[in-house]
Amino acid sequence: MSTQLHKHIDRMDELEESLKAEIDKMILAIDTKELMKDPHGVMLNLVEEIKGLLMDKYMADATKAGLDFVKVLERLEKKGDGLNVDPSKNPNKNRELVK
Repeated sequence: MSTQLHKHIDRMDELEESLKAEIDKMILAIDTKELMKDPHGVMLNLVEEIKGLLMDKYMADATKAGLDFVKVLERLEKKGDGLNVDPSKNPNKNRELVK
């Protein structure tokens, strides 16, 4: 179980890092001259691009990863395996496990 949980957490971390990288690229691509002419319009366009990215790509990926993890949990429950979770190597994630 612990292995499956950590794989899922790692997948979510990968998606988050990928999303941040794509948003950073969008921000770096902003034309400063256009930004000076129409800051509201440029920022509104950026928000729409990010919204599209979230809806078209990342929401589907995160949903699929979540559904895959639910299937793993259901399979483990049917086998009667406990849900023991070993601590992560990342101490920040361990705090979340002991709440």
